[in-house]
Amino acid sequence: QTARLTRLSEDLLLLSANERETPPLEPVALTPLAKDVARQLMPLAANRDTELRVAGDVELLASASPDLLFRAVFNLVDNAIKYSGEGNMVTIRVSEAPGDRVQIAVQDLGPGISPEQQPLIFERFYRIDRGRSRREGGTGLGLPIVKQPVQCMGGTIH
Repeated sequence: QTARLTRLSEDLLLLSANERETPPLEPVALTPLAKDVARQLMPLAANRDTELRVAGDVELLASASPDLLFRAVFNLVDNAIKYSGEGNMVTIRVSEAPGDRVQIAVQDLGPGISPEQQPLIFERFYRIDRGRSRREGGTGLGLPIVKQPVQCMGGTIH
């Protein structure tokens, strides 16, 4: 419980800090960032018999805060591994997007999220399956911690 409360406190502090300020932005190489996220989450993926891969070796840059972008991608991939089911595959894809933009997409082969719940998943403390989230140690802040910094850096998430 102490670890869970510590994580909750850290998440709330991160969210409140992001609300007040725009972080300094710099060029961030997306493929190396995605590979670093995958490397750090490989033990979790292995424990769940999940294949974790990075697609898109093109060298694309984004104007972002390296730490906030890393945390956002890390949280997305962590959620995908935890909630898509064992024996799954999670892919982090770096690619160009329309309008001189770049994107990082996280894809898994899990059951998905119902259309009714999709608008709610970025709200603080919202959980699709409360019992399963508690078993996984979730606080309901993982996706809000993704959305807020991404928007603060001028990006979008869906």
